[in-house]
Amino acid sequence: MISKKRNTRSKDRKQEREIKKRERRKKKGERKKETRINGSKTRKRSVRQMRDSFLIVCEGTKTEPNYFNSFELLKVDVFSIGIGESPQHIVEYAKRESRKNTYQQIWCVFDKDEFTNNEFNNAIESARALFLKNLDEKSRKYPELLGSAHSNEAFELWFLLHFQIHEEAISREDLRKLLTKHLGYNYEKNSLNMFEILKPHLKTAIKNSKKLWMEKSFLPQHNENPITAVHLLVQELMKHARP
Repeated sequence: MISKKRNTRSKDRKQEREIKKRERRKKKGERKKETRINGSKTRKRSVRQMRDSFLIVCEGTKTEPNYFNSFELLKVDVFSIGIGESPQHIVEYAKRESRKNTYQQIWCVFDKDEFTNNEFNNAIESARALFLKNLDEKSRKYPELLGSAHSNEAFELWFLLHFQIHEEAISREDLRKLLTKHLGYNYEKNSLNMFEILKPHLKTAIKNSKKLWMEKSFLPQHNENPITAVHLLVQELMKHARP
């Protein structure tokens, strides 16, 4: 009888020890799991902080932001916004944003349109100064980067260059007519899928835009119609494109 009691007590103690061991193992496992989860969160957070980013402030409220926000890039965030203001106001807005956050590159996108020659020219120079100020010393060796993806007469010139080069002065309305002809349907501003539609012809657009740039960039900026600097921004974005 005594022997049985001793055996029972011994079993009870053994079970207690096993239970305690399991509890210790469980707690230890939970701590490891928590550490892994927290560590993972920390790593993800630091990856986000380390990602490069582009700030693209546009005159148009939809057409341009829709286009630039459609780029599929690796390890780079694109913040393209349209504010519907004059070229100089766009640059001022970009300056304010640059004080709030850190961006790898800052670009201003605007058209000549009905703005005065001085407004247009001054905005280009101001955007360039902001862009260079924001760049690191190594990047400043590339003076062709303006920080101003301006167009004279309108942004639609960039779209047209995906299909053809056009070397004579052209109005916004005529640009839309030519785009309608090439697209095979009525071109509409603010389209959400222009990037996907034009993507197969992107290399042609860059080639045509570079040709216009070489031919006209020596002129006073307000007299350069037709010209666009959008290819400079697009080339920077494409350095981070998905394969």
